[in-house]
Amino acid sequence: MDQPQGDLDNKILSELAEKLHTAKQRRQIFFASHNANIVVNGSSELVLGMDVTSDVRRVIACSGAIDIKEVCQKIKETMEGGEKAFRDRKDKYGY
Repeated sequence: MDQPQGDLDNKILSELAEKLHTAKQRRQIFFASHNANIVVNGSSELVLGMDVTSDVRRVIACSGAIDIKEVCQKIKETMEGGEKAFRDRKDKYGY
């Protein structure tokens, strides 16, 4: 899926993240998103954090699970709620 959150409000985004979290227990899902809340609340197992170089090339800045320090920091840079959102997720899912 590419940008599954396009034109969705926060309530629907939350429901989408819950559905992704549940669905990934049965199947592998690939999607691209600028919305870090979906990545975190959907319990993504592999995250690619992207950057743009000074010569306007896209590069992978970090990759891995959300518990890897560099990946976590990249997500917090763009995630609405930042550190608090990570703590809320841990409280909800236990990891």
